[in-house]
Amino acid sequence: MPLLILLIALVQVACILHVYRSGRSYLWALVILSLPLLGSVVYYLLEVLPAAFAAQQAPGARAPAPRADPHVRLHARLAALAQCPSVNNKTAAADEYMRCGAYAHAVELYGDALTGPHADDPKVLLGLAHAQVNHGSCETALSTLDRLCTVEPRFRPEEARLLRARAFEGMGDTEKALAEYEEVALVYLGLEAKCRYALLLRRLGFSGHAERVFADLLEHATRMRSNIESERAWIDLARRHVVKVQPEGM
Repeated sequence: MPLLILLIALVQVACILHVYRSGRSYLWALVILSLPLLGSVVYYLLEVLPAAFAAQQAPGARAPAPRADPHVRLHARLAALAQCPSVNNKTAAADEYMRCGAYAHAVELYGDALTGPHADDPKVLLGLAHAQVNHGSCETALSTLDRLCTVEPRFRPEEARLLRARAFEGMGDTEKALAEYEEVALVYLGLEAKCRYALLLRRLGFSGHAERVFADLLEHATRMRSNIESERAWIDLARRHVVKVQPEGM
């Protein structure tokens, strides 16, 4: 038993040194100290392991490393939540549920996080609206977005407008969805708004307009050299649709 305690202490010291040397949040040191073994395991799974994968995938690395299983991160977040049901742990677990596609669980946890001083937390409200839209609870999502607009209208307004457009589309109100998509596509930093706008145009039969939006998306991606994985999905989707419309141009 004394040897086990010593080993756990050494692991804690190693993890805390890594926290300070890597410039990560000092809150990790508190987690590691508060949860002698679990804290170190969670820190390794959420910070050290993903960083190691990223380093292997960087330019000059010998071979690409496999991506971490999102369920590993989810289990780690849920373990931390079981130890301490704080708002931060609830939203962190909800974020991982979102990445895994478990939107109903994400909705539940975001809703539970809206308590006490965090009852009107704009970040939690936006996360809840996102989960609700993905889950198909579009009318409820609009109510959440209205609440967010009342609490803090300047909090990531482009993301809120994109979610509002998606909610209208999910409800079948294509007229309002098109109006929202058209405006948010002009100011949204990523490619998702343009792609969703073009997809809805194409679904409604406006193929020519949709083609122009897809072409603008691809031109913008080339100009900005979008290499982020999340953006790559929208680029690939746009290319597939442009190929269908104009095969000789691609």
